[in-house]
Amino acid sequence: MEDTTVLWHCDDLYPEIVHSWRDERDELTGQDQRFRGRTSMASDGAESGDLSLTLRQPHLSDSGNYTCLIRKQSSGGKQLAWLYPNVKNPLKDL
Repeated sequence: MEDTTVLWHCDDLYPEIVHSWRDERDELTGQDQRFRGRTSMASDGAESGDLSLTLRQPHLSDSGNYTCLIRKQSSGGKQLAWLYPNVKNPLKDL
């Protein structure tokens, strides 16, 4: 998945970058400080196609609309895909 950028962001936060991954590795320089040390993506995501985001120690303030943008640079231009998450373990009893 070379030439691929995966960007997880939250529309309800500013700055909105939750996690970014580029050219098969994390690229966290623009990551919102509230998420530092709490996010990860599968280390074999390039091979398995699993580009899911794991958010550890969720806080009520993390609530919002999360979106994943997948961008593939190619000789013909950019290919974009927007994905909307499926939350496995939502916060309960808040």
